Amino acid sequence: MYNNNLLTILNDANNDALYLADITDLEANKQRRSAEEALLNCIRQLNHCNDPELTLNNFLAQIGAFYKGDSVYICKINCEKKSFDSTYRWRRQKVCLPNTQEISFPFIERWMEAFNDFGFLCISAADKNVENHSLEFQVLHSQGIKKLIAVPLIDSLGIVIGLLAVHNPQTNANAPELLQMISHFVIDGLEKRTLLNRLDKLTYSDNLTGLCNRKRYIERIQELREASFSCLGVVYMGIDKLKHINSTYGQSYGDRMLVKAANVLINICPNDAYRINGDLFVAFFPDISKENFQSFAERLRDAVNADDTLHVSIGTKWTLGATDVMEQIVDAENFMEMDKQSHYVSTRAERNVYYSKLKQKLIKEIKSGEFTVLLQPKIHLKTGQLTGAEALVRKRGTSGEIISPAMFIPLYEKEGIIQFIDYYVLEAVCQTMKQWKTSNKIFPMTSVNFSRITIMEQGFVENICKILQCNEISPHMIDIEMTERITEIDLQVLTTLIKRLRSIGFKVSLDDFGTEYSNLATLASIDFDTIKIDKSMVDHIVTNKNAHVIVEYIIQMGKALDQTELVAEGIETYEQFCALKQLNCDVGQGYYFSKPLTISEFCKRYLQPDDKNFLYVP
Repeated sequence: MYNNNLLTILNDANNDALYLADITDLEANKQRRSAEEALLNCIRQLNHCNDPELTLNNFLAQIGAFYKGDSVYICKINCEKKSFDSTYRWRRQKVCLPNTQEISFPFIERWMEAFNDFGFLCISAADKNVENHSLEFQVLHSQGIKKLIAVPLIDSLGIVIGLLAVHNPQTNANAPELLQMISHFVIDGLEKRTLLNRLDKLTYSDNLTGLCNRKRYIERIQELREASFSCLGVVYMGIDKLKHINSTYGQSYGDRMLVKAANVLINICPNDAYRINGDLFVAFFPDISKENFQSFAERLRDAVNADDTLHVSIGTKWTLGATDVMEQIVDAENFMEMDKQSHYVSTRAERNVYYSKLKQKLIKEIKSGEFTVLLQPKIHLKTGQLTGAEALVRKRGTSGEIISPAMFIPLYEKEGIIQFIDYYVLEAVCQTMKQWKTSNKIFPMTSVNFSRITIMEQGFVENICKILQCNEISPHMIDIEMTERITEIDLQVLTTLIKRLRSIGFKVSLDDFGTEYSNLATLASIDFDTIKIDKSMVDHIVTNKNAHVIVEYIIQMGKALDQTELVAEGIETYEQFCALKQLNCDVGQGYYFSKPLTISEFCKRYLQPDDKNFLYVP
């Protein structure tokens, strides 16, 4: 009896276990079929929807329905900000959750570990799975997230570029398979969206300025015609003499002027500005008060006037009530032409008189000796030997004080008369060399600075050759220094010019290397005889590790360039001298060796007698 009863109990237990197993299998099969159905629905969306935005939204809606979650979102890794940025988010109706744009990395790193270990992350209860005092818990709690399931988004290279997550899933919370399967389609959708955005940008954006192009401008006009607005303001802007700028300074310089003008317009009107032609721009201001529109127009004019290199004309038109958009654009264009003509007519005579008087005054000051040329020695850092000099111009004030070039050079450059100063300095150097030549002594090679305005002047090469010929000086004795701003000139024009100068026998140096106008592309295309490291880099070479490293790499780069000499400017201390010497810099100049000297002082100190043409340094 006992054995029979035990057998009955065991049989009943086995039957119950089989029954429970059947129920579990049924639930698993049901869950699997539900996941497959959701996946099929997503695939149907792919096949029948050409809009990637709508496709991804439908994706997320299908996922939300499967998991009965409060929200589903896609995040991409932002390596620069070290965060995940929310790019798409679907929310279940009547669920109101904050839309967090960034999720910082500290706890995301734990999520990444889960992705690597299991291929997914599951938080079944935030208060149990996550420490209450942690940043992770605070973020989840602030968004009302008690449960979370997430899978990584992995690109074709196997790199995790983001994640796909469900907030507060009510069903299938332990079934990440659907998310894992659908993540591949999400990657495809994101890539498709990126490609379409690029295509859209190419279609509607101006490649040079980043503004909307003419095609988008025409579409915008139609939109404005169909829209209803209380008032409309239009700005029409054009660059003055762009054709002349391109022919004088090169296409690259002209392009930079276009970019400058566009940037000014973008700062004033970032969302409704267009480049409609080569040198013309338009911006729309719908539903704006007259006072605010006038304020924008004044800000635009102030910004343009603040840049001495940018010359534009501006026309504006504001109309209250319904108006024909094209008529208003034409009116603004006419006002721009009037601005251009009135500015040209009203200032032409005044400008000619001003230019003539300023030029005559400068020539008179040069002849009367108000300008003087100083020489600063260049010293070989290893031997202490004088290797050359740099010619520097100074002006004497009415009280005999020395005026820095920074006080007068910019004005002469702006007014286009700087060439008189540049040629004066070259003439003074050549006359000094000629005097020493007659006494059978050799004057060291001397660097002469030339403004980019002078360099691009028609006949520049002929003019400097004429000065040398008149003084019977060989081009091999002159080093032509060009500042880094020379890179604003079209590269092809600049390359041709420098090749011509070097073929004649001149040395050519790139001055002030390391300032804001640095352009490595110029070094890659042009063979400079000398690269001069700017004083701003040398100042911190001892006290700043980063500056030391940068100077070191500049020197290494210069050494790698064939027959290029490295000169460090502005050496003022023994420590700077030692650091540059240790870095194998070739030549130095600065107050540590000597301040700029008058020509007579320079000759007396370094050229008389012959055994003093060495400067011995500690």
